[in-house]
Amino acid sequence: YDPKGKRLVFLKDSWRLDGDDINPEGHFYTELAANHVPHIPQCLANGDMKCSPQQKTQTQKYSQCHWACQKGLAITPHIHYRLILDLVGEALTTFASSKELVQVIHDALLGEL
Repeated sequence: YDPKGKRLVFLKDSWRLDGDDINPEGHFYTELAANHVPHIPQCLANGDMKCSPQQKTQTQKYSQCHWACQKGLAITPHIHYRLILDLVGEALTTFASSKELVQVIHDALLGEL
């Protein structure tokens, strides 16, 4: 819930790949909006949680240690990431008709392609 906007929002809390050449999900929503792609949720906010070292995986630091079970195993670092979208999904039972449901599926497919 967004208390400032007084509305429901979708919060995605995840661990994304941490690399300079890897764009976070919010980047793509911003690009789609800039290119006026229809039927795409608006990205209200997104970003890495850089407030403490615990917000980045540490396992990759120890993969080369003598006590590691599988030495030399390439472990990709991840970082805690949050994405907030303005669109919240509805239960299938909330649609007024099958026509409304088909329209929503149609719009979603147009936005995804």
